[in-house]
Amino acid sequence: IFNTDKVKSEITALTNTLNQFAGAINTGTVDPEVEVPKMLEKLKSEGAYQKVLDEMQKQYDEFLASKK
Repeated sequence: IFNTDKVKSEITALTNTLNQFAGAINTGTVDPEVEVPKMLEKLKSEGAYQKVLDEMQKQYDEFLASKK
């Protein structure tokens, strides 16, 4: 189970960005071929995306190491 304690604010930032785009994309109000790349770029440019991925990888690596 992923422990989110170290990245709570980043997850909030990601959620806010996803919510900003998701409604229009999911309802077909906007062209997903245009808006999805914009959303992904915003997620990556904020830095939160990479920080969460890095924390997930760190925890996974620690889990694997504990099983040896």
